[in-house]
Amino acid sequence: QIIAAIVSVVGLLLMWLLQGIAPGLGGIWAKILNWFSLYSRTEDFFSGILSLGPIVYYLSFSAVFVFLAIRVIEKRRWSKG
Repeated sequence: QIIAAIVSVVGLLLMWLLQGIAPGLGGIWAKILNWFSLYSRTEDFFSGILSLGPIVYYLSFSAVFVFLAIRVIEKRRWSKG
């Protein structure tokens, strides 16, 4: 559990730092990194704007990790068999 917490914090920190790295790269790389940036998605929420793009981003992000968690649990259950 400690390793999972460390990996989660590091992953979130990296995604948060993407918004600072992106302008230095420019071009298509800046657009790609801004798409993954958490900060660019939360700016609208902080301003009180509720748009569909960030909601879909967070729901799909959550769905991917719920799917991965289910796969890991199923693998552990069947490997003990």
